[in-house]
Amino acid sequence: MSETAFNLDQTKQITLQLPFEVTCTDIQQKLIRKDGPITANNTIDWLTRINIKDETGEHEALVHMNAPFDYRGYRFFQASFAPIGMARQITLRITPEKGGDPLEVTIPRDGYVTLPDGTIIKFADFKADFSLGEEQNGDTSDYSNPAAVLSVKPPEGQAVQAYAFPPAVAESAPFAKRPVAGYTYRLIDFERAAAAHILSIQHDPGSTVVYIGFALLALTLIHVFFFSHQRVWALIEDKGKKSYDVVIGGNTNRNRLGFETRFKNLISAISGRPQEVEES
Repeated sequence: MSETAFNLDQTKQITLQLPFEVTCTDIQQKLIRKDGPITANNTIDWLTRINIKDETGEHEALVHMNAPFDYRGYRFFQASFAPIGMARQITLRITPEKGGDPLEVTIPRDGYVTLPDGTIIKFADFKADFSLGEEQNGDTSDYSNPAAVLSVKPPEGQAVQAYAFPPAVAESAPFAKRPVAGYTYRLIDFERAAAAHILSIQHDPGSTVVYIGFALLALTLIHVFFFSHQRVWALIEDKGKKSYDVVIGGNTNRNRLGFETRFKNLISAISGRPQEVEES
């Protein structure tokens, strides 16, 4: 992981080594409007699935907004995302050049499918604002001209590149109509997601001890403010001839009126005499 180090008026990025290996396996973005941009004001949640590998084995984890993940004193937060349009998965309609029923397939990011004739179609890349001969730069979160970049490998032959556009766009682009490796491709649907998520990592090895201390402190305060401390004692003096003088006292730190009533009831129960009622 990297962080910014401050030295007087100078700053620099430094790299720190984690005691385990972290691999991102999937990123997902839950949108308010599924056909809208991947901006923050159209997003319900960002989800990042990671795999943590160390000497104890491999552990799957999910990090998303307001739900960090803790592991060995390290806490993973969902911090930010890259506003570059990408697709988590795409749905293609693949039509054979020589005729036949079209096929609809769904391919996850960096995944592939194998057609009945052995042709392998890989989801190689995604362009949210496609243009020939130019690289995507800057914010492409609005998906103004989406296109999927495919790698198509026939059963016998080398892999070739193909593009899949939405049907409306494909009809107006001559090169999109040309078959590649015996098929034409149309982008029927895709799940929008950012190109990358950024996680923030916080190291708190003593956080468990602190939480236990907070819990004990809360229990102590509850005991002090919600429960009264009451004491009752008795002084017994032997007068001889099986005669005793008993002096009983009591004390409380709160609710003295309530304690006084209970104390008089106790005296009445011990002496066997009814409690005297004071006239007001």
